[in-house]
Amino acid sequence: MENRIPVYAPSLGQRERENVLACLDSSWISSKGEFLPRFEGDFADYIGAPFAAAVCNGTVALHLALLALGIGPGDEVIVPTLTYIASANAVAYTGATPVFCDSERDAWQIDVADVAARITSRTRAIMPVHLYGGTCDMTELMKLARRHDLFVIEDCAEAIGTRHGGTHVGTFGVNRRSIGTPYRRAKGTPLQLRGLVDAGRVFRAAGGVGRA
Repeated sequence: MENRIPVYAPSLGQRERENVLACLDSSWISSKGEFLPRFEGDFADYIGAPFAAAVCNGTVALHLALLALGIGPGDEVIVPTLTYIASANAVAYTGATPVFCDSERDAWQIDVADVAARITSRTRAIMPVHLYGGTCDMTELMKLARRHDLFVIEDCAEAIGTRHGGTHVGTFGVNRRSIGTPYRRAKGTPLQLRGLVDAGRVFRAAGGVGRA
């Protein structure tokens, strides 16, 4: 298309080519190869998280985070209107209800004041989405979450490597309360999340076929 302005332009060079070929040549393209655990370790070190669990896409990551927190039917999760549909879909997959809030006019990130107006007795979590390499106001959002004892599940698909106040996005939450990391820092939640991923790997290795 003439005069087309892409949302992003991939930058793939010789190093990427060499690593893809090395992966294919190893005959391992699943979780049993060397590349996945290496990636998880390097990624966790990069963002300053205790561990990372690689899954096939961002929707699965959000779904697992919600399941690890026990979110399900009867619960509400506040999600911004300006996002990719996966944010709301992951909530719906658990049987919970996505409640949409507005986004900031200039920054396009989740509007913390509007989030506050949509909290009810059924609200269990807030899902800020860090859009286009920018960050939500995590300082104010975490204050709000703590005040109402809510989980914060960060959708960082578009902002890996971005920092808010010197801290990598994806490492603020699970409060209750954030994933990135769930903030109470919810006791046991990172281990529950890791357990869900590892259980899936064992099931798959045994030849099972799972359904959410």
